[in-house]
Amino acid sequence: MDWGGLFLENSDSVVQNSYFQNNQIGIRIEGTEKSPQITDYYFENNEKCDIYWPSGEEGCNTFELDTTINVNCTCCPY
Repeated sequence: MDWGGLFLENSDSVVQNSYFQNNQIGIRIEGTEKSPQITDYYFENNEKCDIYWPSGEEGCNTFELDTTINVNCTCCPY
C-alpha cells in the first residue's frame, strides 16, 4: 500500500490550511460512506499523486478545476 501524508477512511473531516510535501501520496482517501472537505491546500513534490481517491465518485469532482494538483481516482478521467 502506498502511504499518504494524510490517510482518511470513511471520513467527513475538514482539512484546511494544509501543506503536503515529499510524500508518496499527499492525501489518500478510502471509503465511500462519507466525503471529507479539503480547502486551502498546497501540494509539492508528492511522488505518485497529490490526492488518491479511488472511489471518490462525486467528491473528487470538486478538484476538477484545480489544474495545480494531480488527482488519481477511478471514477472520472483525470
